[in-house]
Amino acid sequence: MSKKSKYGLLGAVVVVVYLTTALNSTGYHHPDEHYQIIEFAGLKGGWNTGGDLCWEYDSQMRPTLQPMIALLVFETLNALGIGNPFSQATVLRIISCLFALFCIRLFIRAVKPQIEEKYRIVFVALSCLLWFLPAINVRFSSEAWAGFLLLLVVAFLVQTTDCRPQRRMYFFGMGVLWAFCFEFRYQTGISLLGLFLWLIWVKKEKTAHLLYLLSGGALTVIACSLLDSWYYGNVVFAPWNYFKTTLIDEMAPHFGASPWYYYFENMVSRPTPLIGWLIVVALVVFVVFQPKNPAVWCLVPFILVHSLIAHKELRFLFPTVNFIPFVLIMAYQSLLPEWKTKLFRAVTLPVCVVMMIVNAGGLLLLMFKPASDGNIEMLRYLDKNYEQVRLYTIAWSNPYTLGDIKGLTPHFYSNDRVSVKNLQNVLAQNSDERLQNNDLVMLLACYHEADYLEKQGFRVEYRSIPVWIEKLDRFYQVYSQYSNIFILYSKKQRE
Repeated sequence: MSKKSKYGLLGAVVVVVYLTTALNSTGYHHPDEHYQIIEFAGLKGGWNTGGDLCWEYDSQMRPTLQPMIALLVFETLNALGIGNPFSQATVLRIISCLFALFCIRLFIRAVKPQIEEKYRIVFVALSCLLWFLPAINVRFSSEAWAGFLLLLVVAFLVQTTDCRPQRRMYFFGMGVLWAFCFEFRYQTGISLLGLFLWLIWVKKEKTAHLLYLLSGGALTVIACSLLDSWYYGNVVFAPWNYFKTTLIDEMAPHFGASPWYYYFENMVSRPTPLIGWLIVVALVVFVVFQPKNPAVWCLVPFILVHSLIAHKELRFLFPTVNFIPFVLIMAYQSLLPEWKTKLFRAVTLPVCVVMMIVNAGGLLLLMFKPASDGNIEMLRYLDKNYEQVRLYTIAWSNPYTLGDIKGLTPHFYSNDRVSVKNLQNVLAQNSDERLQNNDLVMLLACYHEADYLEKQGFRVEYRSIPVWIEKLDRFYQVYSQYSNIFILYSKKQRE
């Protein structure tokens, strides 16, 4: 097979994997992805009030650029007659996956000269199909979109040359790009600062060019602050509010604190131990052998600073995940000349074979798994299959809300055709309320009321996450709380 045919086949596989993942990855991995973007958009879209939003709205600390992009997409779809919220959310994921592939392609082209010819197709394959990347890259989340722009930032830095025409305006444009990256997720400012220092100390960029970069960034941040002020209804500088609330007022640790080595542990275990150890070792080798590479100045400060902050979540590192394939290949290239032994060659082949098998299983898992516990997938199922129905729930098994916490009700997916009832009213002694043949019951998988339902003739109709995914995930451990997934029961089994 010719090289052109190989790349063509790889491209087709990438498109299929990404679009399939985008279509099936219903919902959100973390509540912030929905409640601080889509529900924030609802304040101007008409399905929310300020009282409906989470505490971050009251603190005026979240950027509004991404919620307004979401609102623009929704209004456009409404004008085209596409008003179903699940379809609209799917369009957001498709836009994300297309934007991700665009940015990855530009990054690959920019760093291509650094990759030896014989490893380039492997690099392209890893850049698109490392098993956890598609599931992250289809998300319309702040972590994902900031990561896409961070790729572009490094790509454009790699490509800058002294002979480029209108170089000052080029740096001004880069400043605009840097600011948008920052506005999608403020924490990327750590990486941007590292890259700015790289420009000063390693690249020894002219002061005039640095000033143009800063001016482009400053004007963009000011423009985004005007957008924030319009959204919140008063003059506000959201980046400062975020910094003050999370660090000075120490709100972040209230959501949990983890030891400094938390990210090291998760980098090893979460991609599966084999791939995780390869990533960690490759990162160390990359830093040692390529200390002047801009990717080093982007990644190392980001990881170190996040390790020093008490509140840690794995998703906080998502803006950097698309650099992993580059780190793996560059580390391998660096080591190969010094490790040309029979032992190294004997180890490399079986490790690569096992890694390919593990990677294929992970891709299959995430191509069809709904996000998180699948609560939004369950809402989509009800919306698609039922016109008018009574749904009985108990305790935390109501998928239309995350308890009684302020701002954690997904009004965007609200459904007036589903009447939610309390199952406790049926189970209570001397109760006159009875389940009817056409009623539905929603429970979490761990709830014991399932025994009562089975005696009443109810059977499992739908699970928010399929059984085969749960079994496969015992190895990958993408989601660990399968006892809390949603189970829908009915008497009339659907075909």
